[in-house]
Amino acid sequence: MAISASSTVPGLPRWHSSDRPWSGPRCRILHRAGEADLDQTGTDYLHLFALPDLWFHLSIAHAIFRAEGLAIGKADFEGLHACSPDRNR
Repeated sequence: MAISASSTVPGLPRWHSSDRPWSGPRCRILHRAGEADLDQTGTDYLHLFALPDLWFHLSIAHAIFRAEGLAIGKADFEGLHACSPDRNR
């Protein structure tokens, strides 16, 4: 399954692969990051751009919420451990 450049949405990465557009090293993703035009494999895109970008924005949002007085902490993030309210905030 190939996705042509004409079937992409402007502003989103273009996927190039002969059969599976999500298949790691054979997948090529062309996108813009700031002023740079990038051509990455699917694996590189995920590990070097998408995941770091996701964690950056989540951590900044968390910092903004805390700075504005929202009482959120580790237990709100994980949801798996029982934390006392004093240790969570």
